[in-house]
Amino acid sequence: MMGREAHHRCPPVSLDTVHTRTLHRALDTLGSVEQLAAALGVSVVEVQAWLNGLEPPPGAFLRAIDIVAYGEAGRATG
Repeated sequence: MMGREAHHRCPPVSLDTVHTRTLHRALDTLGSVEQLAAALGVSVVEVQAWLNGLEPPPGAFLRAIDIVAYGEAGRATG
C-alpha cells in the first residue's frame, strides 16, 4: 500500500487535529481519496477539505473511526 504522501499533502502542524489524523489513517487504510470518499458517502472535494483541516460532520468522522478501527470491514458499518 502506498503512503498518504502519494495521494495528497499532509496538513500543516497547526491543522493536525484528531479529525485530520483519523481521516489520514482512514485514507491510508483504503488507499485513495476516491475510495475514502465512497466509503464515507461524500464527494472527493469534501474529503480533501477535511484532510486539509475543515472539520467533518460527526457522522462522517465516526465512519472514518470505524475504518481505522476495523480496516476495510469498517466501510460496511452504519
